[in-house]
Amino acid sequence: MKTPQVKPDWPTGIYNGRTVIVPDKTPTFDAWLKQCDKVVMGKLGLSLHDLADADWRGYYEDELSPSDACDCAFDDMWSDDMPHDLWRS
Repeated sequence: MKTPQVKPDWPTGIYNGRTVIVPDKTPTFDAWLKQCDKVVMGKLGLSLHDLADADWRGYYEDELSPSDACDCAFDDMWSDDMPHDLWRS
């Protein structure tokens, strides 16, 4: 069996001799949630685990970016508990 090779005209895929295989670039839920935690830490200095639970799995399945998911979590769960200026800064 030939070793799969990357062709210069297929920068995102691997040619296996018959077809180009493009790896899935969707992060795992755990990796995506860690990115969400970084967003929250950057804005509030708290972990998302320190705040009221949000629908993280739903945001992930809706393919929201970590930043957009955190904005939704603020609107859905945290906006009554903290000033909007604190989150939006």
